[in-house]
Amino acid sequence: MNFMFENENENITPVTEEMPEAVQYDEEEENSGDTEYPEYDEYETEEQVIPKKKNFFLRHKVLSILLIILIIGAVLIFAVIIPKIKAAQDALNTKTQNFEDIEKRNIANSIAVTGTVKAKESRTVSTLVANTKVVSVSVEVGDHVTAGQEICVFDKDNLLNKIENLEKQMNVTQAKSDETVINAQVDVNKANTTLANDYVDNSTNVARMQQAYDDALKDYYNACDGFEAAKKARDEAKTAYDGVQGGYNEAKSRYDALPDGVKAGSVSADATQTAIMKDYTYWSQQNSSLKTAYESAASKVSQFESNIASAETKVRTAKQNLDDAKIKTDRSLIADASNVATSELSQSTKNIEATTTNDNNRETMDSYQTQLEGYVITAPISGIVTSLSVAVGDEFSANAKTEVCVIQDDSEWIIEGTVDQYDISSVQKGMKAVVKTDSTGDEEMSGEVTFVSPVPATSSSGSSTSSTQSSSGSTTANYPVKIRLDERDDRLRIGMTAETSVILDQAEDVYAVPYDCIKEREDGTFYITVTDAKGESKAAESANGFGEKTAPDDKKNMKGKERASKGNDMAGEAVTRDITVKKGLETDYYTEIISDELKDGLKVLIPEDTEAANELDYPFIMMEDEGPGGGPGGGPEGGF
Repeated sequence: MNFMFENENENITPVTEEMPEAVQYDEEEENSGDTEYPEYDEYETEEQVIPKKKNFFLRHKVLSILLIILIIGAVLIFAVIIPKIKAAQDALNTKTQNFEDIEKRNIANSIAVTGTVKAKESRTVSTLVANTKVVSVSVEVGDHVTAGQEICVFDKDNLLNKIENLEKQMNVTQAKSDETVINAQVDVNKANTTLANDYVDNSTNVARMQQAYDDALKDYYNACDGFEAAKKARDEAKTAYDGVQGGYNEAKSRYDALPDGVKAGSVSADATQTAIMKDYTYWSQQNSSLKTAYESAASKVSQFESNIASAETKVRTAKQNLDDAKIKTDRSLIADASNVATSELSQSTKNIEATTTNDNNRETMDSYQTQLEGYVITAPISGIVTSLSVAVGDEFSANAKTEVCVIQDDSEWIIEGTVDQYDISSVQKGMKAVVKTDSTGDEEMSGEVTFVSPVPATSSSGSSTSSTQSSSGSTTANYPVKIRLDERDDRLRIGMTAETSVILDQAEDVYAVPYDCIKEREDGTFYITVTDAKGESKAAESANGFGEKTAPDDKKNMKGKERASKGNDMAGEAVTRDITVKKGLETDYYTEIISDELKDGLKVLIPEDTEAANELDYPFIMMEDEGPGGGPGGGPEGGF
């Protein structure tokens, strides 16, 4: 009910608007005391009305207090609790998104090898000098020397005196040996002359016997050829003779069947009988002629067989004569050669006897010369002196090999390490490598594998780690490898530990992202989710019931599958899209991606698992789709 007063300072008649029909006043209700509405007269003054209102609140204190509590509770719920609950729900439902710049980089698969820095070459310099002492040392440990540079010098005066005396003794001995050798040479020359003369005579006789043998052999071959020709003629005559036997036997059979009178001519023969006798006469002549030819050919075969036997006898005689001549020649040659050998042996014996002492002297001289060379020790290679075992005044008395120094060629650095049996088959000579040491920090030095051992080194333990697998074991076979650095670095020292990665395969200057950024579709293609954002966000264009901004529905289907998503590295909602890519080289962490859509400045979404809350543990559940003004206890139109 609403009251309107025209003048607050005067007693006026209250003007009432429409009174709800539900408001009824009667005496019975007023007297009963159950009504909550005050009774007043139509023309009561303001002073009379106000006290009645106050009396209403005084009479209903409990109801008034409850009403005030409900109002305060509603204000607290809308102003404090509901925003906090919504913020907590949003925090649980929000998936954190991280982005990483898509950049071109070098990626590789490798095998890690822990090795030791070694010099290119190491030489231990030794000497065999004896009965002398060190007179000077020209280097110290750590000095760099060049090949041929003097290291130290021993006292050689005593040795030089020995060499001079020995040379005089050798000259005297040489003169005596020269005379002995000349006399022996004369005897050798005579023996050689006899050998040459006998060889000529015997060679002439052998040649004559050889010619006789060749002639006899020729006659034998001619007899054999005649025998083969006669044998062929005989066989042909025999074939011809055998060929008429059928006709002859048939004609003879018909002839034998004729009457004897007809055959004797006492009885006249008819035409048939005459033809039979004529045919028989023909075949008889053929048979007789061919038989005679066959027998003649057979006779010639026998004659040639006799000729062959005679030729064989001549050949054997000629061969025996030839053999005898050769034997004679050989015996003469042996005898003469033996004489020559005896002469030469005598010469050699005299040479040996004359030079025995000198040979011993030469051995002594060689020893002196070897020692003399060792009295001045020079560097065999260029490098750094890493060990020095002599000092001025040191004496050497025994003929024993003594170490002077160690020189290592540090013009190149070699990393020596081992690779276990699981990875060694992947390592090959010529592979590239990357090396790091404590002295060079994170700086990478390039190198190349120069040696891969075919057999393992003796080792009780060992390990190596590849890009896809690590292996270790107390009984693993380890194979030595060597890696030469491409450039010398003055910060390295011999014996330093070096961490080396042998490159199995690599890709340079390619776009690559963490492998878990690449997702696969049902059709087998791959894609990544990227954003072009540089820290800015997509502005919201509508608000929900709690005052939060949301993207409009038409933004959900933008070209390139752009979608609004929250990222923890940029404010607001970063616009993302999917790019179809192809995989290239895959490593432990990064995978090469290939696409025409890739460019510098893109950021790739890095997946991060975030569990969303499905239910809030609060005294009540807030529905996300309630409209403005809705809330606990709110009706269809909101409010209380």
